[in-house]
Amino acid sequence: MMRPRLSTTEASLARENLAQRSALTLTLIVSMLVLTLMLTSCASSSNSTPGDRGENVTNSTDKQGDGQLRSDLEPLVNRFPALAAADSATWVSGTMGSSDVPGPSTYWIDAVIVLPPNEYAALKERATEAVAEQPEGFSGELAPAVPGGGLLGSAELDALFSQDGFSTTAVLVDDGQTLLLSSKFQ
Repeated sequence: MMRPRLSTTEASLARENLAQRSALTLTLIVSMLVLTLMLTSCASSSNSTPGDRGENVTNSTDKQGDGQLRSDLEPLVNRFPALAAADSATWVSGTMGSSDVPGPSTYWIDAVIVLPPNEYAALKERATEAVAEQPEGFSGELAPAVPGGGLLGSAELDALFSQDGFSTTAVLVDDGQTLLLSSKFQ
């Protein structure tokens, strides 16, 4: 069966129509790709995934709190029994993210704890790695309370303070008495 031949004008119109539909389809595909990339990049930049030591666990801008420096030991000892012998502490706390988001809150505590020499020495046996910096996102309000000196930490030291649903980074300042804690929990 033979197809009827199109006139030159009809063939030209058919080619033009096909080119217009191809251009429209290409525009739609490119628009969808751009929209998908934009949505994907927005979603991935707003989410943080907890990880091992050294990964970005949280962005400090996600921490919400009143900025009130506290020095009472009882709330810390209730949450971290290993701090029962602490001499003193300076700490801040709050919630993660926005209070506008429904659901359970994730809470955080950042603390600078002064320990007696024997407690510090016991923790130092567990702190086997030199650490380059304070815990990720550690509260700037505590900077005046952090003494100078090298930093020591380890996964074992983190685990000691990460019980009962707490995710904690623990770092010792190599001054013989100071422990830094950055903890998150629900």
